[in-house]
Amino acid sequence: MSRSMDNSTRWQFADSYHPYGRYGTNGRRLTRGHVASALALFLALIGIVGASSSASTLGTMKTYSMPSSVTRDCSRDVTAVLNYVIGYLPDNSILKFPANGCYRIDGTIRISGKHGLTLDGGNSRFRAMTNGSELPAKEARTRDQFIVMNSSNVTIENASAVGDNPHAGMSDSAYVPAFEAQQGFDIQSSSFVTLDHDQAYDVYGDFVYIGGGTTPSRYVTVSNSTFRANGRIGITVGNATDVSIHNNNLDQMRRSVFDLEPYASNWVIERVTIQDNTIGEARLNFFSSYGRCAVVDNIAVLQNRLVGQELNGEIINASDCNIRRRNFTFSGNTSNKAIGTPSGMALKFQGVDGISLANNVQPLQPGRNMHLARLTDSSFAAATGNVLPGGVGTIFTNDGSNSYCYSKNKIGTPLTAELSSKPCG
Repeated sequence: MSRSMDNSTRWQFADSYHPYGRYGTNGRRLTRGHVASALALFLALIGIVGASSSASTLGTMKTYSMPSSVTRDCSRDVTAVLNYVIGYLPDNSILKFPANGCYRIDGTIRISGKHGLTLDGGNSRFRAMTNGSELPAKEARTRDQFIVMNSSNVTIENASAVGDNPHAGMSDSAYVPAFEAQQGFDIQSSSFVTLDHDQAYDVYGDFVYIGGGTTPSRYVTVSNSTFRANGRIGITVGNATDVSIHNNNLDQMRRSVFDLEPYASNWVIERVTIQDNTIGEARLNFFSSYGRCAVVDNIAVLQNRLVGQELNGEIINASDCNIRRRNFTFSGNTSNKAIGTPSGMALKFQGVDGISLANNVQPLQPGRNMHLARLTDSSFAAATGNVLPGGVGTIFTNDGSNSYCYSKNKIGTPLTAELSSKPCG
């Protein structure tokens, strides 16, 4: 078969060839040589050519180019062919897309069982043109744009995930339960995964979800990316350790901006840093952490700039949980939007030990007895150097706890030094 085949022939070949088959048509088991030959033939037939190789900590990284003959004007669903190509690429590969294309994906781009893969989208859009209702209900609910499963050392860069949510943003109609788990980028039970210079728009679910059913994801970085308008959470961490979320722009989220929520008691969320992001509006909290009785420890929220969004949040551990949530730091964050609540606080901590609130700026609505934080069944809290225009105090408790301190904060209108009966040493 010639490599000069037309585009329709390429499609016929791709659609009829099963990338995960282990047996030939005669039922005999394929040998390693057969697999290698089939891979070479397949890549040649669809025009995937190894362009170059480069040194890497993983070894030699071979670069492949997605052929321009693959439809890239969003006129045709190319989910299948993209998944075939990704499925066949060997480990330690770079797959580069032509610049500024539009790839229609009415399914999910799947990176599964890969170890050493960089997908460079070339600033292309990967766009869903249906809402998924043509699929069975379970599949429709979970139809992500991209999913990384059981993989390691994977990078997705310069790619835009565009959903089909016409009401994405903060309105009531943005949230559709039947499609609520359609994430822009979904990372499941994978390690050393990086999302860099990516975008997500108009998705029904979260911009990014990081977790795993039984095995947590580890060492995940989300950086230098732009996310705007969705139907659920900005970024969710459900079961993961060593996560860095930095230098991103997030805006127009239907629920909270960040949600650290274990859905099972054997899940774990540890060592998560959220730093130097620019945050626009969310309908609910800037930061939420609810979920099952599970480990949620060592969380740092640092130097984020909130524009039109309050520095509000709730870190709630179930009252009957025997696992304490530990070591939450909010430091150097600034908000330009005043908050006022009937309960008198911006941040609520329940069942948390080890709380540091330092050098944050959060206007508080005057006349509402507002504080930066309230503690319930929580201990070892310190508030220092915070600036709270319109407020009356930094910390208060509703259960008589005395295990906290506060010093060098400025409160009220005009700002004055807060008098402290419990100064920090």
